[in-house]
Amino acid sequence: MLRLYGSAKSRGLRTLWMLGELGVPYEHKDYLPRSPETKTPEFVAMNPNSRVPVIDDDGFILTESSAIMKYLADKFDLPAYPKGLKERARVNEMMDWFNTGLYRDFGYGFIYCQVFPNQKREGEAAQAGAGGQ
Repeated sequence: MLRLYGSAKSRGLRTLWMLGELGVPYEHKDYLPRSPETKTPEFVAMNPNSRVPVIDDDGFILTESSAIMKYLADKFDLPAYPKGLKERARVNEMMDWFNTGLYRDFGYGFIYCQVFPNQKREGEAAQAGAGGQ
């Protein structure tokens, strides 16, 4: 059975969403980023970076949300993930832009405003992450 390690409070949200849309059965290990669970020898053996998300598909381990989504799209023949070289390149382009462009700006604000408890937020860092200077 497919197993997902990752939290909805991380980039694992994308993988959770995709699995839900696909309607495939999976086991979910709700591991937060930088949590003690991601530091165990068993988890580090799957991902030496100690980061989520990670999937285990009957022994095939894959990390990085974008790679996981592309793998799942291929495995379950998702029509929205085209087979043609150029069409697929455009979808990959948008996924990569989301990871490196949009997420960089949106993600920092989200992390500071939603994930970190108030006592861990830093004024200047939170302001910068929310688009301020």
